[in-house]
Amino acid sequence: MQYVCVHGHFYQPPRENPSLEVIEPELDIGVIQSSLREALANNIDLDVATLEFVIRKRLEKESEQFVNHLNTMENGSKFRQFVDLVLSLPFPVVLWNAQNILYGPIRQTLQKVDAFQNGDAPAKQVFRDEVRQLGERLKIASP
Repeated sequence: MQYVCVHGHFYQPPRENPSLEVIEPELDIGVIQSSLREALANNIDLDVATLEFVIRKRLEKESEQFVNHLNTMENGSKFRQFVDLVLSLPFPVVLWNAQNILYGPIRQTLQKVDAFQNGDAPAKQVFRDEVRQLGERLKIASP
């Protein structure tokens, strides 16, 4: 019986987090999706339990950072893309803690952005749409 062990590292440029005084790798959704497709194409079994744990913890950390910078448009778009990636994985990821972190802030933000009028600046409309989409994906109902 023959075995093959595959080990690899993906370079991701560092992202500094001054509040934590650590450098965190930037998430590159395209690289992650490409790696998952490659693993599937080559019939590589994934350690689902470990991947789920790591992704869940990263999602919780990203949720906290998103809440701290909720009104930043770019932050909202990147976070929604990360949530889209998590939901597209070929295995379930427990969202409960992330949903609890995000529930109150997203509902409050949705109440505020729903007060925006259709004639508001396009940036406000895009922000409103991003927050709504994020709420829908995480099953957080609009107030």
